[in-house]
Amino acid sequence: NIFSLAKNLIPSRGIKKNVVREERGEKLTFISYGVTLSVFIGLMIPADFLRRAVGDFILVTDPYSPARYLLSTFSLAAGCFLVWMGVIYFLSSSKKIVNCVMISLSLVFILDYYAFYKNYGNLNKYLVVAFGDFYVFKEDILLNLAVIAMCAILVFIIYKNKPAILRVAIIPFFLAASIVSVRAVSEMDRIYRTYDYLNDPMGETEVPLSREGKNVMVIMLDRAQGFMFRYMIEEDPSLKETFSGFTYYPNTISFGRVTNLGAPALFGGYDYTPENINGRSGEKLVDKHNESLLVLPVLFSENGYDVTVIDVPYAGYKMIPDLSLYDPYEGINAFRAEGLYDEYGPEIESTFDNTMRRSLFCYSLYLVSPMFMRTCLYDNGYYNDLNSEYTDTNYYQIASDVSTARGMSADFLDSYSVLTALPSMTEFTEGGKGSFIMMDNNTAHSPALLEEPSYEPAAVIDNSIYDSENADRFLAGDVVCNMDNANTMAHYQAEMAAIYALGEWFDLMRSQGVYDNTRIIIVADHGAELDCVEGAVSADFNALKMNPLLLVKDFDSEGFTISEELMTNAESPYLAVNGLIEDPVNPFTGNPIVSMAGQGDILVSNSNDYDVEVNNGNEFIPGPWYRLTGDDILDLDSWEYQGTW
Repeated sequence: NIFSLAKNLIPSRGIKKNVVREERGEKLTFISYGVTLSVFIGLMIPADFLRRAVGDFILVTDPYSPARYLLSTFSLAAGCFLVWMGVIYFLSSSKKIVNCVMISLSLVFILDYYAFYKNYGNLNKYLVVAFGDFYVFKEDILLNLAVIAMCAILVFIIYKNKPAILRVAIIPFFLAASIVSVRAVSEMDRIYRTYDYLNDPMGETEVPLSREGKNVMVIMLDRAQGFMFRYMIEEDPSLKETFSGFTYYPNTISFGRVTNLGAPALFGGYDYTPENINGRSGEKLVDKHNESLLVLPVLFSENGYDVTVIDVPYAGYKMIPDLSLYDPYEGINAFRAEGLYDEYGPEIESTFDNTMRRSLFCYSLYLVSPMFMRTCLYDNGYYNDLNSEYTDTNYYQIASDVSTARGMSADFLDSYSVLTALPSMTEFTEGGKGSFIMMDNNTAHSPALLEEPSYEPAAVIDNSIYDSENADRFLAGDVVCNMDNANTMAHYQAEMAAIYALGEWFDLMRSQGVYDNTRIIIVADHGAELDCVEGAVSADFNALKMNPLLLVKDFDSEGFTISEELMTNAESPYLAVNGLIEDPVNPFTGNPIVSMAGQGDILVSNSNDYDVEVNNGNEFIPGPWYRLTGDDILDLDSWEYQGTW
């Protein structure tokens, strides 16, 4: 009887095998889901995000592939879902409960990423929506919570009764996530290799200006808003003296709402409106865009002028311009300057590197999180990094309201520093026929709250008193601007900073005797995505986007004037060559360079497909078109929808 009792107490060999098999199955389940989450959150999502805008994440001063950050994101994800969850798993008395949690998390993360993704605004390269209103609606939260609860219940029921199903269910998704990751990394590497020209030394930018010859400048201020200049001269009337000789054209139109659509006509004239570019459907967009950037430099070079080109947009259809298109032409000196004159450059590099290694994983985790957690995880762009949240030396700015902010915008500093360095770049020469300068600058394109009234960057901004005392400056003329949000104010202030910096340069030119013999055209490719003028914005069309800045100074002109004449930014080439080059002809199309100012009935593209790494075929991706039929370009009644093609 004793032997019989002992035999019954000892598990049979079959039971032992079942227990071992069950334990092994639980371990494999944990590992498979842990690895899948690590690949999904630590590799696939960040790789797919980076490959969409590789050029935005390459630093000119440190041109490495952004793929290097994927090692950090994957390591952090593996640390969360394999190491720490592994500790919980092996210490837990119930492995099934831990696995139920892992399976539920996986299902919730996948659903939240694919079914509950919300775009809360455009991120900058620091993964921050600088001037966006980050708000999650309660209805979305409740729906999301209901789905999460259903997922948890479903997982519990299936895992209790048919665990084998869930053990293998994740395998197809793991394979898919791995394939997407490999493809994204491969695509990222392919795009990065097209930026290999960044490794070539560029040299210091030199801007020659002749004291005796005629100088011509075409300065593009990307996204500078046309109607806003009226408020600047209202706030600071001394600008009329600084910009003496200039004519301000507030009634100016762009042919496109984004740079790849609006800039070609600015630099090359009416041959390069979106309509005419599409009309040459047998040629690549990149070739036609490059051609537009060559028109004026080639014309002036062939006519004996010293030619300098700086930071022209999308050269070679690259986010960071590839200036090799000028290599075949003697007498054209092309430079990249943005980011190379920033005194904060080394600190910006370090901050950016640290931010990407940590915040990219946090951003990925935020994308897959339940909606009720997203505001907390985003944490106003700090992603719960206390070192960043409680320091004033960040190089991404987060605004609290229309008058206060913390941190300095690296994008603004990189562009603004070029304008402030122009006096030191400039060399005043004797003799010669003169110089032609063509440049682009992104100061106005990089909105930031600045110290008023100097409009200079600072780590901590508090303009409450000044804004309160000077609110009437936005009531100038017939166009009233509702300056009730930080984004609008930041656009105004960034543009004001650009105007002040150019004014300093013009003062130097006066002191050196080259201001009067220099023709200057300050022009933008398009306006900004603002909603501050009543009657100018609808759900489908924003007239402010079509209103670029245009300021023109001719030789020996005096006084400051305002003209209500209808103009387009495609007038720039004609204004540049008029009276200097006899019978000017586009050297590539053979068409004369002419003025079409005041003709009205203008067809513009309202497409928002700005990414030249995607919108790079022979014709622009189809988008909506509008025609100006009235006199007031800021009045929606002056515009008619023409269809989409």
